[in-house]
Amino acid sequence: MTRSLLAARWLLLLCSTSLWLVPATGLSASPLDHPGDLPTLVDSPQSLRIHPGGLGRTRSETTVFDFGFAPLDDQYQLQRFGWTAQAKLPRGMGFGLDISGFKTDGDTFDWAGAIGFGQTQGPNEFGLALRKDFGVEDSTTLDMSMLRHLGRSGRLYLGLQDIVATAHDNPVILAGLGIRPGVEWLEAHVLGTFEDGSELASVSGALRLALFRGALVDVGVTIDNPTQTTRELTGLVRLSLPFGSAGHYEMYYGQPLDTGDSFAGIRTVFGSYPGPVVSGPAPTALLVDVGTITSEAPTPGFFGQVKPSFSENVAAIINALDEPETRALVLQVGEGPLQWSQAVELAALFETCRARKIETIVVARTIGAPGLLLSTQADHVLMDEAGGVMIAGLYKPLRFLAPALDKLGIRFQFVRHAEYKSFPEMLTRDKPSGPFLEAQNRILDVLYSGLLDAVAKKLGADQKKAEALLDKGPLLASEAKKAGLVDTLYSHASLRELVAKKTNLPKLKLRKLKRAYRADRSRWGSTEQLALVTISGDIVRGRAQNFPGIEQSDSGEKDVVKALEMAARAPYRGVLIRVVSPGGDVLASETIARAVTKVAKRKPVVVSMGSVAASGGYLVSLDPDIPIVATPYTLTGSVGIFAMKPVLRKMTDSIGLPVTPLTRGKHAGLFSVDRPWTDDEQEALKTKLAFHYKAFVDRVANARKQDYAKVEPLCRGRVWTGNDALDHKLIDSVDGLPHALALLRKKAGIDANTPIALKRLQGQKGVFGNVSTSLETKGPHTNPVLEPLLELFQLDGLSRFAFVEPGVPLARLPMFQSYLKAIQ
Repeated sequence: MTRSLLAARWLLLLCSTSLWLVPATGLSASPLDHPGDLPTLVDSPQSLRIHPGGLGRTRSETTVFDFGFAPLDDQYQLQRFGWTAQAKLPRGMGFGLDISGFKTDGDTFDWAGAIGFGQTQGPNEFGLALRKDFGVEDSTTLDMSMLRHLGRSGRLYLGLQDIVATAHDNPVILAGLGIRPGVEWLEAHVLGTFEDGSELASVSGALRLALFRGALVDVGVTIDNPTQTTRELTGLVRLSLPFGSAGHYEMYYGQPLDTGDSFAGIRTVFGSYPGPVVSGPAPTALLVDVGTITSEAPTPGFFGQVKPSFSENVAAIINALDEPETRALVLQVGEGPLQWSQAVELAALFETCRARKIETIVVARTIGAPGLLLSTQADHVLMDEAGGVMIAGLYKPLRFLAPALDKLGIRFQFVRHAEYKSFPEMLTRDKPSGPFLEAQNRILDVLYSGLLDAVAKKLGADQKKAEALLDKGPLLASEAKKAGLVDTLYSHASLRELVAKKTNLPKLKLRKLKRAYRADRSRWGSTEQLALVTISGDIVRGRAQNFPGIEQSDSGEKDVVKALEMAARAPYRGVLIRVVSPGGDVLASETIARAVTKVAKRKPVVVSMGSVAASGGYLVSLDPDIPIVATPYTLTGSVGIFAMKPVLRKMTDSIGLPVTPLTRGKHAGLFSVDRPWTDDEQEALKTKLAFHYKAFVDRVANARKQDYAKVEPLCRGRVWTGNDALDHKLIDSVDGLPHALALLRKKAGIDANTPIALKRLQGQKGVFGNVSTSLETKGPHTNPVLEPLLELFQLDGLSRFAFVEPGVPLARLPMFQSYLKAIQ
């Protein structure tokens, strides 16, 4: 069934490659405008629209079948038929072909053809068409045109027709303007034609009315020779009716108001529906429930179904913002987890909205620190009058387990390189060391300072006043409104009514972010596809086990490498690697890093870092040809190595499980949990870790194009926030995921106005698939029973270390995955 549908689709594409023939001519430059044929206003494929629909901007390909009729012997007979097919080319270019036949005398059809090219450059669209009437000698003509988009309120059209024709001493000049006079359902258009340099040959005017269910009515008039007493008027009307999303039917009728015969026609257009010309279809507000889109890994269902990841959702929002009907972006905040970095990345979308005059609105019942950070960047903030701002400063407890483990008879040993690689301290100490405390305080300082800056900017005040306000927290909704953090309080009003009032669009419709705006949505002819490879959670050997209902996820080296190899082989224009990982197994990280380098040699790659991309998560991001885009609150760096093991002999003896070891060899039992390492064994492990550490730093120096001596002091296990990492040239940008997508588009040579599709290359298994995987893999994987319990104490991820082989080199951040979520 799938192959049949695919074959049918390609057959349809082959027969109907589209774009509007001379996409920048719109009203003319088509053989349908043959002299003596129907008036220009209805005759062109775009007819009353006075614009091309956007070469390089078209959201679907279009094929036009046109049949024109005129009365003969008291009955309408076929006078003309035409076929137009067009295709989108890379870099905002387009190509079109047109063939038509028309009657001049008797029953004989004369033939004409045209070939057209065009390109979009920012708000301007340019077109060039070569036309030929095969029944007339020396009838080859050249047409040129330009269309300029005047925001959402108008379009300006200029064209030259018959540039090399013999019928005119000078080219025909066309000038047109389309405007939307302040309402959504009405548009007005006018077009003037000038011959012999400056003589006004005709004037056309049209009104477009948007009716119910997507139907459109165009009413217009053409005045030929308007400056002479022999002027001729022709009235025109057209009805457009959509048939689903596949296209639309058009029926038109024209009647000269003085003398002459009437004419009529029908047109079938596949792949594109005109909608209102200037303003697009009925205005909509894109509604996004932030709490449902924040999972960084695709969330598996019990039977294998997958919910999109945060990266896919952001790409889907960007796709939705490209739709002309999107007039507002509404983010519902407060009913789910939101990372600090994610708040910054969502706020970055607001800049895109402002550039396109799209309103941004945050709606909340209650919000915490990340939600407040996001809301300060929006145009409007709406809050439930019973809600509030639940902030009373930032608090993060550092828990150390050594005293509790000692009571259980468990002791951890570790070796590390270097002093800031403090992960094992949480299991071996009762309080933080100096380097560990230094790193944690720096993180809190950056978060708090960023929050104060955002609040101060919202209030138009300084940091001291912002801090004084937060010190009064938590704030009631009324207090937040009085302080200026909230614009409007609501109780019983519907969300649609609130948004419509804020945007001053009474007819506004709410549309949820769902399948209609999928990140991987492909439009006809949209071959500009980007691959998405996600590295989230701990990096482990073999394959990953990610269970339904548990947000914590792992990245198995086999799964990631397989996805990277697929990205390299398949015809994707570029690869986005989203890294949200504190690191993990050194060997697995190195294997993935080598696969990343192979992909970067074949096609453009950009790394996007989420809330954390440190240690092994930083290692997999490194390559001289790969730009790294993080956020100001990303935790990265942590270039260091450690190895550890638990010693359980005391515990097993105390519960009546004594061990009698049998050994062969001096270091037998090195990896056993029944005895501690000797001094010689610890020195041997340190030597091995030093080797891995030097290789890690070498990779950093090579990828970041710095000397080893300069970059090594920046490593040593140090954890850096995004801005600090940028200052030290460990990353390239802190502009977040939207910028990473835009950068990848640019590196891949994809025009900014060309639609793209983001394809996730990693699947997810359901609960039964994970059971199968668990039978064939071993290693430090998520424990589906312990993880939810440990997360209550911000210790999620700890259960996996019960399964780490003792002494295995690890490159992992010295904190757990819920660290940033716990800072409120």
